[in-house]
Amino acid sequence: MPRAAQEAALAEQVVGAEADHYIERSLASAGPAEGVGRIVLEGYRIVSYTEHAAKVEFTTAAVKEQVERAGTTVDVVWQDGDWRMVAPSLETLEGFRVLDSLDGFIEFPR
Repeated sequence: MPRAAQEAALAEQVVGAEADHYIERSLASAGPAEGVGRIVLEGYRIVSYTEHAAKVEFTTAAVKEQVERAGTTVDVVWQDGDWRMVAPSLETLEGFRVLDSLDGFIEFPR
């Protein structure tokens, strides 16, 4: 995806006080790390939900010789008729947890 398209998509989808910093970090680290292989967004689960906000855990897989699965949780808010991700600060970024399976997740269509 061209960088201008990435910037436009992130600017529309990421909100919050740390949005600009998060977008800069995301664009600077676009693409998989050396030796990681292909990254696939596999599914999600709703951790908590209200009419205006939710916490969603996404699962990704690094596909190389074997599949290595991880989950990370993000906060989203309902804003301007759509769900938007609240950009975490470096201090509040929850990081990843290793997953053995997709049990409990809703898988994205392939």
